[in-house]
Amino acid sequence: MSISEKGFGARVSNAQDLLTHLKSFSGYLPPSQDLSVTALEALIAEIKQHNDVTISAISNYSDAVDEREKLFKKEPASLFKLLSPINASAVAALGKKSKQAENIMTLTRKIRGKKIKKLGKDPDAATISQSEGSYGSLAQSLADLIVILDGYSNTYTPSNENITISALQELYTAMQNGAKNVTAALGLQKRCRDLRAKNYEELNIITQRIKEAVKGQYTASSTEYKLIKSLSI
Repeated sequence: MSISEKGFGARVSNAQDLLTHLKSFSGYLPPSQDLSVTALEALIAEIKQHNDVTISAISNYSDAVDEREKLFKKEPASLFKLLSPINASAVAALGKKSKQAENIMTLTRKIRGKKIKKLGKDPDAATISQSEGSYGSLAQSLADLIVILDGYSNTYTPSNENITISALQELYTAMQNGAKNVTAALGLQKRCRDLRAKNYEELNIITQRIKEAVKGQYTASSTEYKLIKSLSI
């Protein structure tokens, strides 16, 4: 089951409350070292540290996704916003009814018709595959367009610097780098999320055992047990 960032924070806060109560209990004697105050304190500190790393990884992944998105549609010099100027320049240079201009316009129409599958915060394998496929297909279509335009480089010499062959080649390179950055950031984020989930699972098990230890030592009707039994961790 997915747990929100708020949910993780609440569980750590409750674990911290449990630790505070545990420190105040007179004569608490854990049945094993892993249920001691010292062990719980160390586990909470480790979880807090790793949670910070996870939050940073999630943020870096989000930034990488946004930066790649800019290359395709968000910026003035992004792929989708360059298609009309490319068509206009091709028509001007090659003639509206020329086969060359028609080839270029056919490919730009193909690019326009492609749908981008966006990645969410924690996508599953199927979504990742679909998204990378859509971005990869668009990047390949740009590469194909560059090849066609380069074949007419003596005639296709636009004044708009964003749609020159060299500028489009730079855009394609940026797309490749953007894809690598997203893949790396996604991998790190998922590893961090998985490890964090294991940490919280361990915290849940340990704190439940601590509650049972307190219940056994002080009894179910004791103030000590009543203070901690309802803490959801």
